[in-house]
Amino acid sequence: MQLTELLTAAGRARWLLVVLPVLCAALWVGVHADDSPRATSLATVAVVVPETDTSASAVAQAVEAFRSALVSETAVQDAGDAVGVELVVDRDVTAERVGTSNLLDVEVRTPPGTDVAAVVEALVRSTAQELYVAPVGIAQARLDRADARYADALERREGLTERSGLLLPIEAYRAKESEATQLRVALTTGLANGTVGGAGAAALQEALDRAEADLARIGTAVDRYEPVQDEVERSRALRADARAELDAVLVRQDAAVQPETLDVGDPVTESRRTLLVRAGVTGAVGGLALAAAVVLAAGLLRDRPRTHRSGPAPAPARGEPGPASTPRRETRRARRRRSVSAPPAPGADAPDQDPEHDGPRTPTPVGRR
Repeated sequence: MQLTELLTAAGRARWLLVVLPVLCAALWVGVHADDSPRATSLATVAVVVPETDTSASAVAQAVEAFRSALVSETAVQDAGDAVGVELVVDRDVTAERVGTSNLLDVEVRTPPGTDVAAVVEALVRSTAQELYVAPVGIAQARLDRADARYADALERREGLTERSGLLLPIEAYRAKESEATQLRVALTTGLANGTVGGAGAAALQEALDRAEADLARIGTAVDRYEPVQDEVERSRALRADARAELDAVLVRQDAAVQPETLDVGDPVTESRRTLLVRAGVTGAVGGLALAAAVVLAAGLLRDRPRTHRSGPAPAPARGEPGPASTPRRETRRARRRRSVSAPPAPGADAPDQDPEHDGPRTPTPVGRR
């Protein structure tokens, strides 16, 4: 069905296309009549991107994440509370990326006389806090796990040290191994040169036996100590990496709120006429959409087909053909356009009946009159 047919079927409801936009525009202007004009300021914010990945996709992802956080309800409300200005999301703060760079054009609408630079700084600070709260939390959790692992490794090493009585088992093993080697060389050399007698050789052998026994005992302690010491060194390295990651995230967060990343332009205050015109246009557009929906619905309802309900037709006699089936649904427009042929008047000649005879007309042969 065409639009013109729907409008025709809607009838008087078509006037809503004029009345509703006017009423909505007047209503919206009245609602915003007491609103005070606001000053519009344009600021440029440089988004800090990770130094580890400067590809185009990484920059685009970082800028989009910062833009989404900047215009979020949390950041806008926190900035308004910090400065003491009421800010509304999607009305007072908008942001768009400048080409393919890491810059954002931020448009801020505030009451006249407001310190726009303070508002933008509060926005960026709130955005950075919201944007980096997850990375900071993740890095801090990783550092906490590394600290716990390192503390556990140190505790295990101290327990082994107390049980073995050796502060540094590896160093003690090396010292005892050197002592045993010296005794073995002295005993072997003395016996070979004959400089060591029976008593001296026995004393050297006894000292060598004690050194080898101590070496075996220290070796057992070293076998238990080395895995623990390796764990201490690994946990210390993991702790250093986690600390470096947390420091890097905090540095990026601090860099995001530095004054060098902000450039705030002068505010431009709109006139009251502009405010009322914008309110009127907004109301008129909304009223027009509402009126169009109502008119189309009215046209569809009035032009829908109707069902003719009649009693059942009498059954035809035997041998007579039944009545032809007729459609049960017929639109009003179809009924208007349907031509109704009137039956011939009584006594009138049928178009195919001879007036002088009762039979049908006989066609006149060609050439005869």
